[in-house]
Amino acid sequence: MRMTEEHTALWLALACLLLTPFARAAEIPILLLALLGLRKFILERPWAFKPPVIVNFSLLFLVFWVPMLLSSFDAVNMMKTSKDAWGFIRFYFFGYYLLQTLNHEAALERLLKFANFILLFWVFDALVQFVCGFDLFGFPLVPERLNGVFGDNLKLGLFLGAYSPLVIVSALQAGRTIKLLTSFSLILVVLLAGSRAGWIMFAVGMLALCVYSGRHWQRIPWRNFIVGAFLLVVACGLSYQFIPNFSSRVDQSLLVFNGDTASIDRAISFRLPIWKTGVRMFAGNWLNGVGVRGFRYAYNRYAEDDDIWKNYSKDGTGAMHGHGMLVDIAAETGVVGLVSLLGFCALLVRLWLRGAVAARRRSLPYAAALVAILFPLNTHFAFYSGTWLQVIFWLTVFYLASLHLGSHASRVLPQQRPR
Repeated sequence: MRMTEEHTALWLALACLLLTPFARAAEIPILLLALLGLRKFILERPWAFKPPVIVNFSLLFLVFWVPMLLSSFDAVNMMKTSKDAWGFIRFYFFGYYLLQTLNHEAALERLLKFANFILLFWVFDALVQFVCGFDLFGFPLVPERLNGVFGDNLKLGLFLGAYSPLVIVSALQAGRTIKLLTSFSLILVVLLAGSRAGWIMFAVGMLALCVYSGRHWQRIPWRNFIVGAFLLVVACGLSYQFIPNFSSRVDQSLLVFNGDTASIDRAISFRLPIWKTGVRMFAGNWLNGVGVRGFRYAYNRYAEDDDIWKNYSKDGTGAMHGHGMLVDIAAETGVVGLVSLLGFCALLVRLWLRGAVAARRRSLPYAAALVAILFPLNTHFAFYSGTWLQVIFWLTVFYLASLHLGSHASRVLPQQRPR
């Protein structure tokens, strides 16, 4: 079979997901897509901004990019911030190419199907590791958490929590046995992975799906809700009863209800000093922050003398990031970044409200995933890290592609080009 432009875009987009567990390997398909997008942008330059989907994507990109640029003017580490801010351009051409190429229903259906295969393989591989002590790649089970194909990088639960709406939406369209088996396996692995950020994102994503179902389906699928809640309770109960590492993680988290500062700090893995330092960082640089990815470099300057995270890193810098999405954004890009995040979310919501019913249903898995990862109380990766930006913009691109599908032409037609 001849490799077409659509095939190239499809497989590179899936490679971004497939290579996620392997450190920065996912940057390879991102850079390839960016180069292809830049070439396509230059060739179609007179008509590059004609498709509405490209206009909307450009607005979303600019809203995200402007605070990154502004934060570099007086950044605590100007070289690092400038490098990350200008390097962010790759996500524009990455998105441009995918939106111009994967712009019909069959391509998006294939993408979602194969993305689910990848995510379900992560789940299966993790279950093999749980039962056998080693996963399919030989990675051993880490005592504290299930890590699967991610090996020493304990981020399985975090990524599955973010992408879980893609799996659940597809599972709901399958037969009863597959639906139950898939949902229970996903829930179990997210729980055993032990990432509280993953738990939060999974819960928020599922809540978003439930809200949509209640508002947009004429007949509310109570059976699905009841079965889903039952599976969650069973998975939690069995994990708590028979898996000591999970129960200890839950017990630690429940210390937050003791009310005293020491218990709360222990419940959140001693993050209170990081948050307090982040607030002081924001207060001292309230307009445009200390610079994107500058949190660790500014940390020691704003930390108290007895802060356990001061000089924490091997290079003598402090905590790597804010361990809280709003803290991260406020400290690194200030009020400009917070307002821009609000604008980014408002644009996403506006496009959703303007979309037809069929377009909303088609974009639902990506919409629910974006709600989960942009939930303001998240404690996931550094917000402006390349890893997390990949997740945000991969989902944003296919959210836009699904919403705009069929509503207008999203491709520059060859006959429109000058001879």
